[in-house]
Formats: sequence, structure tokens, C-alpha cells
Amino acid sequence: VGDKAAITAKNFKLKLNTETASLTADTAKTKAEADAWYLDGHTPKPTINVNEAQLNAIKTAKEVGAMKLTFTVADDAKATRTVIVSIYDDNTVISPDESKFLHAKDFTITDEEAKVITETTAKDKAGVKAWNADGTDLTPNVKVDAAQLAKIKEGVAGVYPLKFTVDGLEKTVNVNVKDGNTICGVNACLTAKNFKLKLNTETASLTADTAKTKAEADAWYL
Repeated sequence: VGDKAAITAKNFKLKLNTETASLTADTAKTKAEADAWYLDGHTPKPTINVNEAQLNAIKTAKEVGAMKLTFTVADDAKATRTVIVSIYDDNTVISPDESKFLHAKDFTITDEEAKVITETTAKDKAGVKAWNADGTDLTPNVKVDAAQLAKIKEGVAGVYPLKFTVDGLEKTVNVNVKDGNTICGVNACLTAKNFKLKLNTETASLTADTAKTKAEADAWYL
């Protein structure tokens, strides 16, 4: 409430790029259900302005998270309402009531990195972010599944699940561990080791299946 007008607006969410890039002041007002009125009942209702710098920052956002957007009554600077815009993507899980957000994505590490991975580095590699719809940062509260992390720390090439949790939200990502024998393409990885065979005794009877076993060949989708 300002000197002569009042304003109301709600927090809202936008999908990164799909909705953020095309955001306009009018769309923002609609999403926030922004409304304003004069305290003495004058009609028509006052004009609502949207902070241009904040709007442009949201339009050009490159990552998920919580951003501020301020609405102000045009002729009453004290009638101002700042909301939180939660920017999410396909790697973000959202609580049913849209009050909490948790983001984490698949990542790739070497076998040597896997052997020394910690909860902190796992969160960093997965780009973990968590927040409340009111903008409160929940990232420090995110926990990592200890048993799954221990499996990754064995440093064996392959793909492993890793679950992150916070305040009832869960997000499982795939951790791709690769070693010197691993080659990754766009969609999959293949690992195989050098091996030996005795001339005639083993070479003559070699089959594709035997070769795969000898090479410890394995493959997985990213």
C-alpha cells in the first residue's frame, strides 16, 4: 500500500528459454496476477509498471534459479510489490504445490575423479540448485545418497544413479564414470581392455562373445 494506491502480485514460475526469452511486461503481469487500485476508489485503475532491468535479466537468463521482478503503480512509487520468478528446466523437479524446486543434471567424470568425489563435488558437478518459491536458497540443505556415492567412489567405468534430496523432493541423475579404456559418443559410451590369446589354442576358437568377455567390454547410454 502506497500513499494513494495499493498493488498486489504473486510469485510465479517460467521455463528457461521456452518462456523466459519471450517474456513481456504484459505476460509478467498476467503470470503474477498483478492488480492495483486507488485507495479512494477512483476508476479506471492505475497503470502498473514492470522493472525493465529485472525483466531483461529474466529474458536473458542462462540458468535456473530464483530472480526478482518488481511491479510499481505508475503514479505512486510507494505502491510497489516485488515477486520471485522461479526459472526451471527439464532437469528441475517441482513440488506439487509449486513451493519448492530442485535442479540437478547428469554429469561425466574420470575414474580418478570418481575415487575422490565428495558430496560437495557431486553437487557441484550436477549443478545442484534448490530454492523455495519465496526465493529462499535451499541448496546447502541438499543431501546426496551415501550408498550410491560410495559405489561411484570405487572408480569403475560405467553409469551410476545418484540421488539428491531436499525437503521431500528427490532428483536422481546419471553419473558417467569413464577411464582410459572408455570412448563416449553423443548418446553412449563403450569400454574395453587389451587382452591376450595363445596362438591356435585360443585364437582358433575365438568368438565375439569370448572377445567381449576377454576385453571386459561394456556399453551404456548416457
